[in-house]
Amino acid sequence: MDAAISGELGTKFYCAPEVLSADIFRTYKGVPADIFSLGVILFILAFGAPPFNMAALSDQNFRILARNPDGFWKNHPNVRKSKRELDPDLKELLTRMLSSNISSRPASVAELMTSAYFTKDEQCVDSLNCEWNCEEQLHKQFIDILPEKKSSNLED
Repeated sequence: MDAAISGELGTKFYCAPEVLSADIFRTYKGVPADIFSLGVILFILAFGAPPFNMAALSDQNFRILARNPDGFWKNHPNVRKSKRELDPDLKELLTRMLSSNISSRPASVAELMTSAYFTKDEQCVDSLNCEWNCEEQLHKQFIDILPEKKSSNLED
């Protein structure tokens, strides 16, 4: 259940626009606001700094994102500083997560995790599983060898 919340909660830096405009008469839903905040965190992880200072039209970067997302991605200073090419799936996901339109955001964390950005690289997941399996095999080999070393040390 996603009950209506009234009043401003959280750090303004991460707050969704509906949270910043909430008061006793205007409520908002927690899940869409949390999805927005997760978008801010994901942007920081990807680009090293927040996408904007506050999710309000008075903030230039937020205003550009709300009105012209392509312009935002093309001109945002931290995106431009990035040494790597902008992943189109990351761009699409963050654009949705940071949308001022609540209905454009992923409806849940489960939906968010099914985005192309998180599901496209099965090779990476397989690689991580392979590394884990290799570590597990080394660990088993070490455990198998360890008793031999102990017994040989006792004989010395």
